[in-house]
This record gives sequence, structure tokens and C-alpha cells, in this order.
Amino acid sequence: MKRKISTFIRQNWVLFKFYLYFFYLMGLLYLLAHWNVTENILAYHFPHLIAVMVGYLLELIGFTVSVSQATIHLQGFAYRIIYHCSGLFLLIIYSAAVIAYPATVKEKTIGLVLGNPLLFLSNIVRLVMLGIIGYKYPQYFNASHEYLWQGIFIVFVIFLWLIWKEKFVKSEKNIPIPD
Repeated sequence: MKRKISTFIRQNWVLFKFYLYFFYLMGLLYLLAHWNVTENILAYHFPHLIAVMVGYLLELIGFTVSVSQATIHLQGFAYRIIYHCSGLFLLIIYSAAVIAYPATVKEKTIGLVLGNPLLFLSNIVRLVMLGIIGYKYPQYFNASHEYLWQGIFIVFVIFLWLIWKEKFVKSEKNIPIPD
């Protein structure tokens, strides 16, 4: 039995190493985001920045918008961007997956430099769409936020990581598998 387990671990070492490194990085980045110094800055400024960007895009579309701190007011409908819904944690998950994957520094840099801005912008689009849904169909706002858009965003994070892995990572063919 012991031999089977050690054989299984050896055969899947690259995968185990990725998961260990991935969860370690996620925990580290999560703790960094919740460290008193960074959390106080991020919890206020990051949602406010996103609210301003969302408000600007909604104005471009033709809505009358005002932004107060992290709250977006749309002609009778308002919603607040909170720290935990700012997309920061999906950026952390994506970044941890890219960094943990066995690729070169150049490949990881490409993944982070291209992927994180795409995730950030897709989150802005998500929040604009939620504003439009909330304004036109307020009865569907909560369901859209909690189920539809969270699911879409999670799938998008996985999809983006897979695209990076398939299109930009060339070094994985040289990964040694321990005997």
C-alpha cells in the first residue's frame, strides 16, 4: 500500500507541486490583501476606483450617474461596490495559478501582464451590466449578482488561465517527471 501511494505521488508530482504552490500563494496573497496596512488602503480606494470607472462608463452609455465613495447612483437605483465584490480575490486566484504553474519567468510575466488587466476590465464590464440590470430590472439584480455574474466571472478566470497555458506556455514540454 505504501509503495502504491509513493508511486502515485511520484507519477503526479508536477500536479501535486502545482497545487501546493497554488494554495500557498493564494493564502499568502489573501493574507497580504487582509493585512491591516493593505486592507485599510485597498478596502477604501480599490472599490472607489472601480465605482468611478463604472460610473464613467455608465455615463458614456447615456445614464445619469453620480458616484459617492464606492456607491453608484443611477436615476433611482443605487449599488455599492464592496471590497469583497471588487474582483480583487479573482485577481488573486488567477495570479496564484499563473505563478504556481511550471513555466518560465517570461511566460508567467506575460500571463500576469495580459491576464490581470483583462480580468480587471471584465469586472468593470460585469459591474456596468449589473448597474443596467439593477436600473431596468431591479427585481433581478440580486440573482444576477449572486449567481449569474459570479458564475460567468469564475468561468472567465478559468478560461483565461487555460488560454494563457495553451497559447503562451511553451516550456511545459520540458518539465521533468521524477522517477
